Amino acid sequence: MGNLTTSNSAESNKTELASEQESCWEETLALTLPGLRAFLRSRKLQESDIDDCLQSVAMKAIVSGEQIPPIARRAWLFRVASNEAAKFWRTQATSRVSNNEEVDRGMATDVPIEPLIQQETLAELKAKLLTLPKTTQTIIQMKLHQDMTFQQIADHLDIPIGTALTRMRRGLARLREHMNVENNDPSKST
Repeated sequence: MGNLTTSNSAESNKTELASEQESCWEETLALTLPGLRAFLRSRKLQESDIDDCLQSVAMKAIVSGEQIPPIARRAWLFRVASNEAAKFWRTQATSRVSNNEEVDRGMATDVPIEPLIQQETLAELKAKLLTLPKTTQTIIQMKLHQDMTFQQIADHLDIPIGTALTRMRRGLARLREHMNVENNDPSKST
């Protein structure tokens, strides 16, 4: 029976010691908490992030509690808080870099906008070209698409070279005017 009493007594002492250490940690945490909060604010953390860091510090104190001597606990808490703040900023930097890489990858796979603008402008020009008189359309197409000289165009259409030049100049001016009007139209702006 004496052995049983000794065993119960040893278990009771361990429980009391653990309870005493836990209350010592609780007391140390309670006394250190305002200082830890101010310390973490100085690390430019937001309140919700400070709460997360303090929760991690408390969890580590519970897990490592028996290994830390009571005299070193306050300093240990600040060291753990510092490490948690550093870990937070590393995580933030990593996620920012990761997000930027995703954006860059997304932009790289997107269709380039310049060719789309050129295609749209070309389609608009072709539509405007159809609004010009038929002889002017023919002159512009011969010059631009068939790379004919004005003399060849004039001979082909049986008109004077000056008329071919004038129709080309006026046709291009009209196209330019149509495009400028559309580009400057406030109702078309995005």
